[in-house]
Amino acid sequence: MGNLILTAIILLFLLTIGLYLWKDYALDKLRDDLFSVRDDLFFLTYSNKKISFDHQLYITFENILNNTIRYGFKLSFMGAVIFNLLLKMNFKDYRVKSKIQIEFENMIKSVHDKELRESLSMLKLRFEISIFNYFLRTSPTLLILFVFNFFWVVISELSKKAATSIFTNASLKAKNLINKRIINEIEYQAEALA
Repeated sequence: MGNLILTAIILLFLLTIGLYLWKDYALDKLRDDLFSVRDDLFFLTYSNKKISFDHQLYITFENILNNTIRYGFKLSFMGAVIFNLLLKMNFKDYRVKSKIQIEFENMIKSVHDKELRESLSMLKLRFEISIFNYFLRTSPTLLILFVFNFFWVVISELSKKAATSIFTNASLKAKNLINKRIINEIEYQAEALA
């Protein structure tokens, strides 16, 4: 009994330290991903003559990245969910977007060079994926939902394939049975005529 209690205490201690260290790792990984996006934005701006370092689009995107790097530890999936639920409960017909987000999206759309616009959109997508990955790494709720959804999709696809296979086999058996009955009927009629 003593070994069991000692083992439980050690496992609880390791789990606590692991979760604490994991959260630090997730924040470091988020910041590393965002630094990479910021570096790519810098090199894109440096190599492209159609946008400069004092262009409002560059300044806005860099500010968004810098603020997220600095205050990323405050990001929380449950905080975002609760905020959105409270908004929907109190303001049902409103869609809330930040002024910066709207201006930033409009600036990207207003870029005339298609290749530059696609590159900026790809950087914005990498930024959003980094945030989602951080939520996935730090939110047990989102992780459970993600895993549950993954298994739900896999099981539903397997059941569709199994149902299709069963239906195909049943259909083939029914066709074979009908064909055998038709052949037997034809043979019976041929014997009756002979």
